[in-house]
Amino acid sequence: MMKNLFIFLILIFFSLTGLCQKTKRFSFEINSGLNGNFFVNDYEEFNGNPNSQTYFFDKNFVGTVYGLQLSYQFKNLSSLFIAFAQSTNMRKANYWRNVQGVDVAIRDFRLRYIDQFYQIGFEKAFSEKMPNFKFNVGLVLCGTQEQTVRIENWDYYMIMDERNYRNSGLSEGGVFGGISIKKKIDTKFELGLKAKVFYLASVSTFEAITLTPTLNYNF
Repeated sequence: MMKNLFIFLILIFFSLTGLCQKTKRFSFEINSGLNGNFFVNDYEEFNGNPNSQTYFFDKNFVGTVYGLQLSYQFKNLSSLFIAFAQSTNMRKANYWRNVQGVDVAIRDFRLRYIDQFYQIGFEKAFSEKMPNFKFNVGLVLCGTQEQTVRIENWDYYMIMDERNYRNSGLSEGGVFGGISIKKKIDTKFELGLKAKVFYLASVSTFEAITLTPTLNYNF
């Protein structure tokens, strides 16, 4: 479902660019850096007595992100683009306890929270005097996959969940905004730095902020 929607965004993108003149150009970007996720450490992990309930839900606020972007550039220092980014926030869980005569152990288990951001947007330079300093805005569809562990000592069970779009419908829509700065290193390549903030309107919350170095190839 998520992939089908992104393919639909790609078709919209190429339909819009097909209406433009042939004098415009494309740019392909790769980026990788850090993200901060506002949701991953907002859980309440212990409800009641920790000896009777132990939850591993939280992940680290700071994680990693990588992305790809294809842009169609216009003469007026603006462009349309489609983009994909995937962020990962992680935490290692360790646990050992005897639960009703059974030893329960978790060793360096990596709990992950993964966001996949499918984006279509608009980018424009702030002014002609600063053509490499730009802002961007657009729409985003976010699919999430996360892992959690619940140990209920008093009720004698342990649940390890991997929730995602297919089994839990973890998909939200929203908007994003950001700024970027780029510098040409030759006739076709540019190095830069980009920051973005993602807001999920369907749940009325900020999801993540990203900061990534970028490499662009213009053709």
